[in-house]
Amino acid sequence: MVAPIYISSETFDYDYETKTLSNKWKTSLKKHSVKASLVSNVRCASWNSTGEILAIGTNSGEILFVKFEKGFENFSDMTIQIVTISEAKEKFIEDNPIDLKDSENEINHIVFHNFHPHLCVTSSNDHVLRFWNPYNGVKIGDWCNNELASQTLNSICFKGKSVTDSTLYCITNYERLWKLQQISDDFKVTTKISQNEINDIALYGENNDIIGPSHRGTVIIYDGDTLEQYQSFEIGTQKRGYRVIALNRDQTLMALGNNFAQVQVYMIDQETVLTQYDGMRNTVRHLSFSACGKFLAIGGDDDYIVILETKHFTEIYRIDNLGSKCRFLEFNPLYPYLVYKDCDRSKSSPIRKERNTQYEQAIILGPFV
Repeated sequence: MVAPIYISSETFDYDYETKTLSNKWKTSLKKHSVKASLVSNVRCASWNSTGEILAIGTNSGEILFVKFEKGFENFSDMTIQIVTISEAKEKFIEDNPIDLKDSENEINHIVFHNFHPHLCVTSSNDHVLRFWNPYNGVKIGDWCNNELASQTLNSICFKGKSVTDSTLYCITNYERLWKLQQISDDFKVTTKISQNEINDIALYGENNDIIGPSHRGTVIIYDGDTLEQYQSFEIGTQKRGYRVIALNRDQTLMALGNNFAQVQVYMIDQETVLTQYDGMRNTVRHLSFSACGKFLAIGGDDDYIVILETKHFTEIYRIDNLGSKCRFLEFNPLYPYLVYKDCDRSKSSPIRKERNTQYEQAIILGPFV
């Protein structure tokens, strides 16, 4: 285990602080279910930039847009709109002759624009990127080409200063980095070989460059305009195989999860590993810092989620009995809430033929202070 290098100058009773914080979590938390009549199981989720809209994708091409227009005081006021990706398929059948089965509908990623709250993108197994207005559930565009259709998207991030200033970055399993820059009604496409196997990317710095950890253990930063690599640094650990990256809000801390059930927390300005958490048993696939920066949520191929406080990186809460591995988790960008997938019912009923039952598959956990 990598020894922590951070020592607080404050005087504290470590055990007392941790126990007190843990008790506050347990006594203040409430679980709120997102219930909907769905054909299949929920798979991925994302909050918009204002924290007022939650988008959830399913295995059969359904998207739930959950809106909290009246805030989080009363969860009964939330509205849920369900749309599907099926109406967008026909356009690409001639250009991309893919055998469109039910499995092709599966939504793998759903990502919001980093600035504009009413713009998000989905990727699915039919290799089409679809753009949506989550406020009214209207599909506003789609894009695909033959080269991208032959690859698997590992990760997507979406940046811009307005809805008309949008750039989409994708990293694929062919070690290729893609940049799709909106030009009028189309995209200017730039691609570069990343020369590294990268599973996850994020926006980084004032210029919104691209940062991602490689499978070999190197963290690499790419210029957001040219896609050229301009910085890299090694993480001080023997076990690498990184799967996921998360940055705290002021981008002073970077958390990395790997195939060996480890989470390393890295101080970016000092280029030093701050600490390592070894409380997971299997591959770590999901990491999220809370908006206040005081908590880090960890999930992956285990049937539980761990919440760490970020002062001493001690576990203060554990969400057990998920029913299967953690499919997604994400802290709200502004409010003290965490969304995660509660239970995987696919083993008993992979595809439900009719929308006649409401299933508690997505849980919003909060508030926490």
